Amino acid sequence: PLYTAVVQGEATNNSDGALKNVIIKYKVAGQITTAIIFDMAPGQKVPFITKGIRTKALNPSFYFEGIQHDE
Repeated sequence: PLYTAVVQGEATNNSDGALKNVIIKYKVAGQITTAIIFDMAPGQKVPFITKGIRTKALNPSFYFEGIQHDE
């Protein structure tokens, strides 16, 4: 069977300024997947869920790849 894998978490803006278009990247089962947060105020915490990846593994390995954002 095929499964859909996502990464779920919470992002925190630890900067003193607002952030826009925050892209959170993970590698799940060898494929890159992302979550996008459009606006984050200083100190704000925002839950996120990445786009789903289809995989044969019930619990595939995943790795944090990085974050990009506009200021």
